[in-house]
Amino acid sequence: MRDEGVRKQREAAQVILTLMRCIYMKHALAVTETDRLNFFRLYDGCLMDCAVIAWCKLFGGNTEKIHWSKLVAADKSGSSGNLQVELNSAAGGSLADLSIKIRNYRDTCVAHHDLDKSKRAVIHPMLGPLAATGLILYRHIREQLLSKGAAVNLPELLDERIIQTENLWREIAEASRQATKDFREA
Repeated sequence: MRDEGVRKQREAAQVILTLMRCIYMKHALAVTETDRLNFFRLYDGCLMDCAVIAWCKLFGGNTEKIHWSKLVAADKSGSSGNLQVELNSAAGGSLADLSIKIRNYRDTCVAHHDLDKSKRAVIHPMLGPLAATGLILYRHIREQLLSKGAAVNLPELLDERIIQTENLWREIAEASRQATKDFREA
């Protein structure tokens, strides 16, 4: 049987890939005022919700089985300090503060619906910090798995590949809009 740490890292890598795909698809879809079909709006919302849920599995409460702090090998001092610094920077200052904000959005708008509007998140979270933190963690986990010979089927997420993927999905979104331009909601 595989090392439990390797198994968790591989599963976390798949969650991160899901996170990244949702974010890139959401960027590519970019719902506009001209989208007449609710299909595009619903898909856009689903991508946001899925991205938030995936991100929370990794960066939400540290009780999560695949919380980032449980996935990374500590350095010689027993901490994961360098990665923490990178994640804080990618989060826009504080990963802990970002985690609170994203979990609030998840808890009041995604997983539950708080009827008290004053408690609900008022805007969708910005996806940039979610993508940036996810990408840093993915690359770190992938590097650790490569060193153990266990990174089978985990693609290298290079900036060029990300751009190519998002551009392909933009083409698909545009083709979908063109194919449905004569459709009307019932």
